[in-house]
Order: sequence, then structure tokens, then C-alpha cells
Amino acid sequence: MTLEVNSALQQTRQRNWLTISIKNRLVVKSIIVSTLVALIAIVSSVALRGSAIHQSEEEVVNVAGAIATDISFNVFESGGGSLESVADLETYVKMLHTSSNRDIAIVDANKIIKGDINSAEVGTTLNYDTNNEVGQTLVDGTPRLFSEKSAEHPDPIRVVVVPIRLNATIIGAILLDYTALYKEHVERADQTIGAIIFFEPDHYRVLFHHECDCGD
Repeated sequence: MTLEVNSALQQTRQRNWLTISIKNRLVVKSIIVSTLVALIAIVSSVALRGSAIHQSEEEVVNVAGAIATDISFNVFESGGGSLESVADLETYVKMLHTSSNRDIAIVDANKIIKGDINSAEVGTTLNYDTNNEVGQTLVDGTPRLFSEKSAEHPDPIRVVVVPIRLNATIIGAILLDYTALYKEHVERADQTIGAIIFFEPDHYRVLFHHECDCGD
């Protein structure tokens, strides 16, 4: 009788140990999966945000490039060789501002502002490119992105500068604000990131919930 009781107790202990062991393994698996999901979410977040920023930058460079080409064509059509030959350049800038709701400025090869939504700026030297981004673009023709902080914009805005060419000669540059575009792309990415963070963990929990019904 004693042997039978001992055997029954041993079997019970083995079953309990097996149940605890399975539960422990599931807990470990759950922790690993949760960690992996968190890492995936972080990596995805960084990738999505980076992609969104790149898209906004690429888009604004293309838009500014198209405007620069249009201005260059107007210079060619006028028969002159500089921005001074374009009639109503300031009116053209204000029209673009009205249609796109973006800050726009046009400078010549010496960084003198030839067109701006703020008429008081026309004829002055552009000086809010802290690292001389506009000056560098006027030399090498490479589009650049920078933040403008000035009396007109105490809160920094994002600006792209693209060269205006007449044939192979750089005769000026256009500056285009893309702050709203940047925010639009980033906000869209953040919404996708939110979906990944809040919904994916539930999916993995469902998978592991049905792996074993061990009881308490």
C-alpha cells in the first residue's frame, strides 16, 4: 500500500513538474516573441520615418527643379542672359506662393534676392543660410536642404535650394519651403508606425495562446 501511495505521489509530482516546465517554456517564448516584436517595431519605425523624410526631400527637389526650369525658359525667351531680363519676376513668385501656400524666393548668382513674397526683401542679400548652402549651390549646382530661422520665420522652416541654369551657366537659385510637405509625410509614417506597435503584438499573443491549454 505504501509503495502504491509513493508511486502515485511520484507520478503526480512528475505531471506537476511537466506542467510547470511547459508553462515556463511558454513564458520564455512569449518574452522572446514580445522582445522580437518590439525590435521589429523599432526598426520598422526608423525605416518608415527615414523613407518618409527621403520622399518629402525628393519630391520638393523635383518641384523646385521644375520651377527653376520654367524660370530658365522665361530668361531664354526674353533674350537676356540673367534674371533681370524676366519681367514681373516678383509677381511670378507671389503667384506660386498663392497656388502652393509655400514660401518662395529667387536669388541671382550673387545671392541678391530678385523675387520674394516679402517685397521688402527684394534687392537685399540673402543671409539666412547659416552654412552658406545657397552660396555653395550657386557654385557647384547641387541642390541642398537646410533650416531657415530668421525674423520672418522665428520658428525654423525647412528649405530646399535648387540652381537656375541657362544652358550650362548657373544664373541664380530658387528657394522653396517644404515644411508642410515634410510634416505630411512624417505624420503618415507615424500613423503606420502606430498600427504596427498597437496591433502586431496582439497577433503574436493569439498564436501562443492556442499552443497549449495547460490550465492554472
